[in-house]
Amino acid sequence: MICRALSIPGSHMTVPLMAALSGALVLAAPACADVTLVRSGVPAAQIVVRPGAPEPERFAASELQRYLKHMSGAELPVVEQAVPGRSAVYVGGQTERARSGDPWDDTFRIEVRRDRITLEGQNPRATLFAAYALLERLGCRWFAPRFSFYAEAGAERVPHSPNLKLNDGQFTERPAMRYRAKYVEEGRTHTPENLPALVDWMAKTRQNVFCCPMDYGGAGRVRWDRFREALVPELKKRGLLIEVGGHGYQNFLPVDRYFAEHPDWFGMDEKGQRSRARNRVFETSNTEAMAEFTRNVLAYLRAHPEIDIFDLWPPDGARWSEDPASHALGEPPVRHALVVNQIAEAVARELPQVTVEFIAYQNYLTPPAGVSFGPNTLVGFCPISQSFTTGIDDPGNATNKAYWDALQQWQQRKDVAGRIYVYSYYRKYAWQSLPVLTPHLIGSDMRTYRGAGVTGLSSYSEPGDWLTYELQHLALARAAWNSTFDADALIRDYCRDRFGRASGSMRRFFAYIETTVPQAAAIPGTPAPTAEALERHLGTLAEAQAALGKTKQQLATDPRSVPLVERLGGALEYARLELWRRVAPGRSEEATRQLRALLAAHSDQGLFASPDSILRRFQAPRDAANGVP
Repeated sequence: MICRALSIPGSHMTVPLMAALSGALVLAAPACADVTLVRSGVPAAQIVVRPGAPEPERFAASELQRYLKHMSGAELPVVEQAVPGRSAVYVGGQTERARSGDPWDDTFRIEVRRDRITLEGQNPRATLFAAYALLERLGCRWFAPRFSFYAEAGAERVPHSPNLKLNDGQFTERPAMRYRAKYVEEGRTHTPENLPALVDWMAKTRQNVFCCPMDYGGAGRVRWDRFREALVPELKKRGLLIEVGGHGYQNFLPVDRYFAEHPDWFGMDEKGQRSRARNRVFETSNTEAMAEFTRNVLAYLRAHPEIDIFDLWPPDGARWSEDPASHALGEPPVRHALVVNQIAEAVARELPQVTVEFIAYQNYLTPPAGVSFGPNTLVGFCPISQSFTTGIDDPGNATNKAYWDALQQWQQRKDVAGRIYVYSYYRKYAWQSLPVLTPHLIGSDMRTYRGAGVTGLSSYSEPGDWLTYELQHLALARAAWNSTFDADALIRDYCRDRFGRASGSMRRFFAYIETTVPQAAAIPGTPAPTAEALERHLGTLAEAQAALGKTKQQLATDPRSVPLVERLGGALEYARLELWRRVAPGRSEEATRQLRALLAAHSDQGLFASPDSILRRFQAPRDAANGVP
């Protein structure tokens, strides 16, 4: 039989084993018996990590030691040789064993027997995931990165008890998606100081790829080299893969460096002139330009040996050259593919450990005809204008149907089989920090994508509005890992763990938000509702406000949770103002005034990523002419 619970004696928490598993295959154990870790605040076990273990396994041992001490006050010793007669947690097993050889295979196994607990992953990173899974079964929860604005509200929950023990059992977790990534992308609020917190949370939620632009848009604002020193050690000790590049052909053939001497290397505009515009793709039909481009890419990768995945994307909003020689190559999907292939072949020869990633996006969304891709490539499919009112495969939604049809074309290609992930927009910059929460849609879409053979999911991150999207980020992480993701179960457990006795009112709050904001806020891809519909949605937001009021009453004596609820009230008020000003456009000036006050009241509290952009959406024309302070 399988023991039903992993208990924490002396506390009020009991974690149901089946509920705690994330897509796990559970194997029966012959009998139930305890493995005691801490008894009456005294260590009752040891943590064993074999000599010469890779860094992520040694880090896993230290994390277990740190959190178990925080929970119980007892510091379990970390040793390389187990002391006979004492229970032990073996991190990574006792010897180096054969692994799958697949660097993306994050399967792990936890076995609890009478005197030992064994944590083993198909790679060292997966063993670290197993350590965090063990801590989850002891009651730990990782709500968000430990950004400074969380302060008293907390970004994680760690229970306390002088006694810690686990029952016999064995289970295996296998990820639903092999590639699970967080993008820095525009990086409006990321800094070298706060990004390590994101990396830490990624490992705890079983995400395996951290993505950062080499130089976002070639503008010098968001650059991997700015974060590199702070992040490489944090990523390496967790075994997370490092992906660098992004929208940046222009980074490797910069106009300022080459245009004066080689204008023919740069794309031609509609007037037949060579263009210095940042979004004009260089002249990919020019062999000298392509050779220099390739040399510069290889030089960058040599100088950055930490990179596992190199993103090779045209400029955002790319405009391809109008030169007849470029047109002769084919349409943009073909031209993009030819660039990718030249770089991928050069990288395979010199840096075979690096994967070259490219995106299917905008005017190169569909697969190129007559061009195949090499085995060292990865495809990111980008449904940037996806409608969030229905599922991605809804045949009645023209916008989504176009993306679904394009994805089906990619899935039929044998040259990229098993190497297609979805570059998602479930946390979208164009939303300007509106609380667009769609956990049920995420669950539905992930089932659809998995059924279609998609093998990965990425999503944007931004510290500035993380609290606004906290539930969304958790849903994305869980859905990418758990093949049986259940949005209702996630919300129930999240509200219970995050808000305790107010879980019921907070579940109602999130339900009101999810059924209102994505449909009513006129976000990109959403039809504008009628005035009557807006009034109904405003009524629903009033119900959400009442649910928050009930929550505050229930948590009046909880100094950690009340500030969190009050801040979520700020996100709700932003959504209300968005709808209210659109019911009657004459309210725009008053709505803008209230929005300024709201942004000031919640500055640096995790709700808003770019206040200036938010204000520009609200302000009346005469206000826009004068600027916004």
